[in-house]
Amino acid sequence: MNIVDKIIKAGEIVKEYTGTNPKILELQYRITRGRGTLSDFDVKYVFTNKDYIEKEVNKTFKISAWYGETLKEKQNLEFLPVKLKIIKVIGEMENSFHCYVQYRLSQKYLLLTYVPKKAIWGDILADEIQDLNIDFTPYDKEGREVRLHQKIGINFLLNRRKAIIADDMGLGKSMTCILASMIGEYKRILVICPASLKSNWEREISIYNDKKDIIIVDGSKWQEAKYTIINYDILHNFYEIPYEENEDGKIVKSRKKVNIIESLKNSQLFQSQFDLVIIDECHNLSVNSSSRFQIIKDFLSKSKPDSVFFVTGAIIANDTMNLYNILTLLKCPVSDDYNYYVSQFCSGKKVWNKYLRKEIIIPGEPSNLEELSEKIKHLYIRRLKEEIGGVVEKRRNILYYDLTPEEEKEYNELTEKYLEEQLMLGRDLTDYKTLIESTLLNEYTAVKMVKNTIVLGDKIISNGDKLVIIGCFDEEILQLKEYFGDKSVIYNGKMTNKQKDLSEKQLMENDKIKIIIGNIKSIGVGLNLTVAHHLILNSFLWVPSYSFQGE
Repeated sequence: MNIVDKIIKAGEIVKEYTGTNPKILELQYRITRGRGTLSDFDVKYVFTNKDYIEKEVNKTFKISAWYGETLKEKQNLEFLPVKLKIIKVIGEMENSFHCYVQYRLSQKYLLLTYVPKKAIWGDILADEIQDLNIDFTPYDKEGREVRLHQKIGINFLLNRRKAIIADDMGLGKSMTCILASMIGEYKRILVICPASLKSNWEREISIYNDKKDIIIVDGSKWQEAKYTIINYDILHNFYEIPYEENEDGKIVKSRKKVNIIESLKNSQLFQSQFDLVIIDECHNLSVNSSSRFQIIKDFLSKSKPDSVFFVTGAIIANDTMNLYNILTLLKCPVSDDYNYYVSQFCSGKKVWNKYLRKEIIIPGEPSNLEELSEKIKHLYIRRLKEEIGGVVEKRRNILYYDLTPEEEKEYNELTEKYLEEQLMLGRDLTDYKTLIESTLLNEYTAVKMVKNTIVLGDKIISNGDKLVIIGCFDEEILQLKEYFGDKSVIYNGKMTNKQKDLSEKQLMENDKIKIIIGNIKSIGVGLNLTVAHHLILNSFLWVPSYSFQGE
């Protein structure tokens, strides 16, 4: 439809309009009396809002400082507004809400204005969380009572339907999601998680459901069940994004309907018609160019599940670029404009890209976290252990050990030898000695620490307690296993899922097994080793979050 036809059609709509939108009624008054024509904006407004359903809001929101300045200037105010009460939304354009607002309590008349969507710290169209009055007593079983924070979480998920649950580690996020799936009466639930957690999810689900209703996908077609558990790494076996070569010879995502239909027809993941998708450890979706991210994005877009629960114990709200990727999967409005998001919440800087021959924006450190928190709080819930009553207090003891003179000499010799080798290759790393010590020499100190961990471990298990020992390197783990022998089991990434499950089961159920010794990246994710009340970190990775996850 060309611009002339659009103007004619918009004029017809205006003349026949019987609604209550004051903007369209004003246009109707003008046109029927021959007082002017429709502007381009008027035409867009009419087409966008002719059937718009007004929404009563009556809530106060914080606003960005730049919009406060705009209000102050336009309304000739003697103060800078920092909050705005949205009374009613009567229309919406691409970048703004058309609404009645109040910027001060003494305001005599409501102001009808266009409020930029980016200026509002929150989602003004999000409904209030309703108390669903759920009876949780049928789910208190096997010594597992549904705790208050979990009840709140379940109520939140069932209200929002698409949300992030980021409770602290150990607060029962999987149980919260499973009960939400049952109380919400979902028929087909897909759980996507790391391979090491598939058995954990099966075990948690089976507490409340028959095992015949659970299927774990291991790489081939599966029998349909109420709960389907699949790991990130094999998603590509069951969902293919069609690609084709464009006119420039580049391989791009195909938009041909026939290719898309054929691809979906062959995808069991799509054909299963899941109405709930639970994505565990969702902080793993930090790279939006990765295969797993692209598959999940395309799958959610095409399959359109009724609900999606993103689950993580990581503090993703402080990693704003990682969070951005998840927000795009949720189709959260704050992620609609990439450049604005990066500029506002990632300290984005503009740089010239000589290959693309244009200016681009690159992310930096997280910024304006308070504003971002307000803008996503309608779909993000996080509770910390210290906020929850009844959680066992965690105590950390940091123990310091010195290297012996012989070990210190060997340590320094290793450092100097490495620096010399690099210098011969043309790399002068003298100024990066601290970095070398935290990487190359970390394994050396980890192995030397074993003797101290053995002494501490013997003391703990001699009192009848069970113990978790975490390390970063194979050598330290093997030495610890060799010493503790039949009293211990190993848990690392080289083991099969069945072997890992057996190690976990032995620690939990076998009184003779006192210690589980694991690699920090494997044992630190998703396990709930409640029989062990002590943890020793024999070595650390340079990323602190792995240690926190392990705890």
